[in-house]
Amino acid sequence: MQNSYKKNVRVLIIETAIQRPSFDRARPNGNLGPAYLIGALRNHGVEVDYLDATVGNKISDLQKTFYHKEELENGLIRFGMSADELPEIFSNYDIIATSSIFSAQTRMQFEVASIAKKVSKQNGKEIVSANTKNCTNRCHENCRKVGDCAGRKALPKAIFLIAERMGDVNIA
Repeated sequence: MQNSYKKNVRVLIIETAIQRPSFDRARPNGNLGPAYLIGALRNHGVEVDYLDATVGNKISDLQKTFYHKEELENGLIRFGMSADELPEIFSNYDIIATSSIFSAQTRMQFEVASIAKKVSKQNGKEIVSANTKNCTNRCHENCRKVGDCAGRKALPKAIFLIAERMGDVNIA
């Protein structure tokens, strides 16, 4: 079967693993924003995948993702895929995009952006990280330090422009 994508730019939209208080439990991300973004990108011929890191991918063992608890240095509990699993996944993409509507998950977005940068450097391959946050200006400054694009309303446009610049995708 022939690839129907116009371009070989690969985008990963990732909902990060979550951090919650120790008395709480894991919940899959229920945000519909990434689904709309994935649909729009695919309609423009961009190859895009989705990963909810709280649940994992098709081959993930839920005992090691969704039901896995890891205490973080900030006292919260991490639910989801281990950060150690992400570099191998990220190495298959050109753009890694995160989105979160909760400021409590900002730390997890920083983690994803840092891992993407490290993989990019180790592999000698440009990997652009884009993230969005609905938070303060100080937070946006920190997002920009580890990611290439930041800003709640800018993310979809940034991904299209990056994909267009990296290849022959035309969104006009």
